[in-house]
Amino acid sequence: SSMATAAAAVKTCEIIAREKVTVALLVPSMLDLVMKKNISLRLKTIVTGGMIVHSSLLKNIHKLCDEFICMYASTELALIACNTFTEKDITNTTKGLLSCRPLPGIEIKVTDDDGFLLPAGQRGSIQVRSTRRFNGYLNQNLPPESKETLQRTGWFCPDDGGYVTEDGELVVEGRLQDIIQVFGWKKMFPFEIENVIKTKSNVSSAIVMSLKDKENGDLPPFAAIVYHPNVEESCESMQDYIRKEFNITTENQMLEYLCVPRGIVNFKQFPVLANGKPNHRTIRQIILETVDSEKYE
Repeated sequence: SSMATAAAAVKTCEIIAREKVTVALLVPSMLDLVMKKNISLRLKTIVTGGMIVHSSLLKNIHKLCDEFICMYASTELALIACNTFTEKDITNTTKGLLSCRPLPGIEIKVTDDDGFLLPAGQRGSIQVRSTRRFNGYLNQNLPPESKETLQRTGWFCPDDGGYVTEDGELVVEGRLQDIIQVFGWKKMFPFEIENVIKTKSNVSSAIVMSLKDKENGDLPPFAAIVYHPNVEESCESMQDYIRKEFNITTENQMLEYLCVPRGIVNFKQFPVLANGKPNHRTIRQIILETVDSEKYE
């Protein structure tokens, strides 16, 4: 429940204060909760990662710590990239997602669906090559194509999407498996719709994910929303709001299929994993139970 999640956050912050902790790794959803509930927390350094990190976190992060480290890592390659932000960076970074700079010994590129290199600013599949290359998974074989590419070139695909900035920094936009795609080519990452939903004052949290349309193979969006108490709204009302925010009119009505969730499920609180991250698998299952199982999977 929301009370149990908040209580766990309070307890964590109490332990941090009691033990005089100076550095802590806290996932973005935990930091969101601490700031929304105004829970007392003060550290020298906060490290975050494991999920996409919205730059809006920086707005109040100086109240919690002196420096804020955003990191990108994977089980296979350990730490890949990171960036340190302080209070002076708040005015420079206000929109979108936070970027990370590759560590020494790490190469990063972004490619299209056919493996060709994309220029700065164009989104695609993130590829990583590292001096700390892993050999494979315990008791599990790598897919033949992945093994061949890894052994021949050293490049590994963490299955994440994003782009490289003009300054050579990496912006991670989400998992490729979560991408929203309609008409075979129009693509969007969930965070772009989540950000719009979260601009409504009655919304506490939102998660957008795609389900597969069995008929045409499209991956349209569906949303899960936690509203503040006693201010929930209907699916139709939220859909109208999203249409307005994306400026969808009769002239660009095709955007409707990409940007407006086909279905919206209201939650009192999102189920979470032991590490504090929302349990996307359980949320997906609950959404699936509310849609036409003959049409979506």
